[in-house]
Amino acid sequence: MKKVNKIFGFAAVLLCGLFFAGCSEEDSKVLDDLTGPSDTWCTMPVTYASENGSASTTLNVSFYYASKEVKPNGLSTGLRSDIESIPEGSISVLVTLGSVETNFLLKTLAKTQYLFKSFGSVSELTSESNTPYEYSNMKLFWKAIYLKNRDELSKDQNKGIPAQLQSSTQTAYSSVSNLENFSWKRLLATYLLNNLE
Repeated sequence: MKKVNKIFGFAAVLLCGLFFAGCSEEDSKVLDDLTGPSDTWCTMPVTYASENGSASTTLNVSFYYASKEVKPNGLSTGLRSDIESIPEGSISVLVTLGSVETNFLLKTLAKTQYLFKSFGSVSELTSESNTPYEYSNMKLFWKAIYLKNRDELSKDQNKGIPAQLQSSTQTAYSSVSNLENFSWKRLLATYLLNNLE
């Protein structure tokens, strides 16, 4: 509950500022961007290490909170056809190799491969990450993730679909489902979701 209160506290301060300055649609967008932009790929580097810390791999982890459903539309920059959709209200996570030079753990992961998963509900995401069930909806959960990692996630943001998920590069990039030494639960719990402040 303390985590949720911190989120609301932060948002309340911003809302007070907007109230006294006069709130417009543009102000509302600024608030949304500060507390977790929707329909935007927010990427951060993560050092994914083995349990004993003896080996690690630098990954790029991208989050996307969908305020509306995204489906393949036939355009070259649209979603690739082997992904049915990114559901409305979901949080999607794209994982790619950050640097070949620092890949000492996930040695079978190539630059042309990626891991991708859409989480459609709070219970699904908390179950996958072993995070306490404290969030009433996915938008609030996304804001908690964003605020915890804002320094990193605010640096690399893009409205366009990442190259790995684009229709035009469907033959250039391939999805990986079973990757040796990789665990969604471990990635999400250890680096991103547990101990949200």
